[in-house]
Amino acid sequence: NRDGAQVVLGPLSGAAGLAVKKGAGEFPDATIIVAGSAAEDITMRGVAPNVFRTSYTGAQPTFPLGDYAYDQGYRKVAIVAEDYAFPYAQVGGFMKTFCARGGSVPKKIWVPIGTSDYSSAVAQIPPDVDALFVALGGTDAVNFIRQMDDFGLLDQMDILGGTVTVDGTQLASIGPLMEGVVSGSIMSGQLDNDAYKSLDRKFGELRGRPPSLFVENYYRAAKWALLALEDVDGNVEDQEALRKELLQTSFQAPGSFVSFDRYHNVVPDVYLNRVEKVNGEWRNVPIRTYSRVSQFWTFDPEQYQAAPAYDRDTPSCP
Repeated sequence: NRDGAQVVLGPLSGAAGLAVKKGAGEFPDATIIVAGSAAEDITMRGVAPNVFRTSYTGAQPTFPLGDYAYDQGYRKVAIVAEDYAFPYAQVGGFMKTFCARGGSVPKKIWVPIGTSDYSSAVAQIPPDVDALFVALGGTDAVNFIRQMDDFGLLDQMDILGGTVTVDGTQLASIGPLMEGVVSGSIMSGQLDNDAYKSLDRKFGELRGRPPSLFVENYYRAAKWALLALEDVDGNVEDQEALRKELLQTSFQAPGSFVSFDRYHNVVPDVYLNRVEKVNGEWRNVPIRTYSRVSQFWTFDPEQYQAAPAYDRDTPSCP
């Protein structure tokens, strides 16, 4: 408001994204393109006319991971996740499909962001589970995986990864420890389209590593904004026209072809990735692709939104 901003890209944190959605009415003359935040309710249970999300909801990439886990023969899966909105959605999406198939989650272990000592969390993991779903990000993921290895447990238990747990950023430091881990994401480390190949090459030249999920998300958001601005001939003052063009814009992003649903959320492809070493680099290699995945998966949107939002205790299938 102070600077008269007309288009805003961001934020990243799930909690910050929810705050933007709840306060959207305070910014009627700005269009906010949520480029990273994946808390579900940003684009459901009420839609803000000036808020659009080009990234994903936390549950979108973990819906198919729940099905995959059951197909692998897992029947009991424990959870270790950070205690805030984005991991709630990641865990919720996984459990929504896994539990519907007959799986159970006997233990959910929520940890604060920035935890350095995971010994108490590790001690709570039931010894009889078939796998462990880990929804941690950044240094939290790195610390947890290294400590699981230190305790000698990493080779004794199958790991399923949340979207940011095995993102390219983490693989640069703990790739060998994550070999074979399967995760769900709207990004991969090996895709056969020109937009991905271009980003992969240019970012590699710039930073010396593959582009992460976050790089693709913000690249995508910026391109989406620019395409819509071109369609209104740069007349950003006409916010109604800009938002109409945003909603109608679709294109081939590095991650996949993308468009919006009527709730202002992106409809992308989702990948189940396995961590493998490719030409000397640890990368997420797609093993299954799910085209055009809705934030509601295959569920009825109205019934889905009528259910309680995901939190520490919802859903539950002990």
